[in-house]
Amino acid sequence: MIIYQVRHGSPLEVLKTSYEFVLENWIEWFLPFTLILIPIILSPMGLQSFFSLSSRLGRGAGLEFSQLLVLPFTVLGGWLGYVGIPASISWYLGILLTPPLAVAMLLFRGHLFASLHGVSRRQRRFVSPFN
Repeated sequence: MIIYQVRHGSPLEVLKTSYEFVLENWIEWFLPFTLILIPIILSPMGLQSFFSLSSRLGRGAGLEFSQLLVLPFTVLGGWLGYVGIPASISWYLGILLTPPLAVAMLLFRGHLFASLHGVSRRQRRFVSPFN
């Protein structure tokens, strides 16, 4: 999100801004992701699918296009398994619903970044009662 929404002079400035953003907004940035992962951990495959997901995403550091779809596909599979939908049907629903879910997740993260970047937690708390 930083690459598209904030202008920088060098790649090192992008990394610096990203690091500072995560340090300042780690709760707001990671809480939605954590809430989405709860059904994966509670599903029948449980922690095995969670560690499989984290090992796949950790290898390429999220730089491949296929990894962009691995997370929504795994999250959707975890949610469908948690609800009790059979694996054969869950796989087809996952293939069908992964692209819209990936787009929704990317749009959400973009809007979340836009609302958090450049504003401190204290400023957001001060402004929120007046909106």
